[in-house]
Amino acid sequence: MNRLILSIISLMLLYNKAAAQDFAMTPLTGANMYFSTQPFTTSNQGHKTHFTSSDFIYGRIELPQTLWDAFEMKALRTHFLSLRCWVRIAKKGEEPGMWQSWDYMMVKRGDEKNKWLNFDLLPDPAKASTVMAAGWNFDPGVAAGPFYQQINASNFSSSGEYSIFVRIYMETYDGWGKQKELAKWPCIEGSFDFTFNENDAATILANYNQANERIRAIRNKM
Repeated sequence: MNRLILSIISLMLLYNKAAAQDFAMTPLTGANMYFSTQPFTTSNQGHKTHFTSSDFIYGRIELPQTLWDAFEMKALRTHFLSLRCWVRIAKKGEEPGMWQSWDYMMVKRGDEKNKWLNFDLLPDPAKASTVMAAGWNFDPGVAAGPFYQQINASNFSSSGEYSIFVRIYMETYDGWGKQKELAKWPCIEGSFDFTFNENDAATILANYNQANERIRAIRNKM
């Protein structure tokens, strides 16, 4: 019994530590995040703050610096460039859940020189382009937009109004290659309202499977 109690306490401490980390990163000054039902191109035109579960959803961040500088990407020592993307959900009137874990977002070579980044959240399978993975090497498994991974019976137990939170960040390192404390990791956050209808669940799951096939095909050509 004592061992069980200790295990429960340990899990609670880990949860509290993870919750505390939600507020520990450094927001990038002058950065903004936008969302739309259509893929963004060269501006944030058409951005929205409310969506339904029958919509496709895309994101865009705009920065006062290049991605390379804002997120200190020079510290990356990997074949693929990437940022980290978290998504979490809260039913209106309730506390948000934990951040999702398939969080590595591939950044195409050349995009690090831009002061903006367009990305998928819940894309049309035919337009899915953002490669997500559980690890920085994007191998062997990859998946489509990160919001797809969060739409399940646990997070959406019933139809209703939800709040969706999105964070893009980068773990950073000092000149010796030692990881900096989490409070010094640069991040940008955004959120939107989301009306979920249980009748859309089957379509969303089917779209996710199709989007994953497209993303795997993109990855296999690299």
